[in-house]
Amino acid sequence: GLILLAEKMEPEDERVQPFGILGVTVKRNAYGRQADSFHGEILVNLGDSETREKTIFIRAPEIVEVLDKDVQVVAKRAERPVGVRKGKVMATSFHPELTESTTWHEAFLDLCSLS
Repeated sequence: GLILLAEKMEPEDERVQPFGILGVTVKRNAYGRQADSFHGEILVNLGDSETREKTIFIRAPEIVEVLDKDVQVVAKRAERPVGVRKGKVMATSFHPELTESTTWHEAFLDLCSLS
């Protein structure tokens, strides 16, 4: 999802044309191949406070640059963005659906209910 929603992708690949919905540059497979998948801790700020969560990175793209001032960084790992949001569009470098946490699912439902 993040790769397709991005404005730019590294390395460029003529087979993949990002939609340009989120003003970010992403690097494909930056955290490694399938065999390099890992659990990692992230800092999350989806509202009024920051929390720490463990999550799973599988063939994850890296957000190497935020290009649009309206794109909000909502999660970081080692000071690098791993979750972004713009309006009702949200994307992550990790797989929140593979953890027991419902934080991201709840945030997604909240976005859906915004008018």
